[in-house]
Amino acid sequence: MSYTVLQIIEVRCPGLFSDPGRDIYISLAGQQISSCYFGDNRNLAVALQACHDYTMDQRGGDAGTISSKKEGDLSVSYSTGGAGSTDLGQTSFGLALRRLIKKSGGGAISVTGAQNIPCLNPGIVPCE
Repeated sequence: MSYTVLQIIEVRCPGLFSDPGRDIYISLAGQQISSCYFGDNRNLAVALQACHDYTMDQRGGDAGTISSKKEGDLSVSYSTGGAGSTDLGQTSFGLALRRLIKKSGGGAISVTGAQNIPCLNPGIVPCE
């Protein structure tokens, strides 16, 4: 069954779902995610990217994954370094997107020029 980006966000990141800037996060994420590369998983990839970006913005630029929380007098600690130090490694949504990238083919290919190159992911119709 295929879910919409909004359905995924509603379940995975309720804060973003109810945020007034939700559509902007989705639009910006959609510009970064290739339907050619992700195929049927594009909606999930867009949702994960939007959730990741939203979460990073909510942290106010703090980097790292949350390593501890405290409720009284509110305290949040972030871990840094290690395998999670790249941008996507800083949230659970980013880590999920990284796993999806690996599942979808992993590597990146750089192409220059204005030629129409068919999709490089086997079994997926060439992108427009």
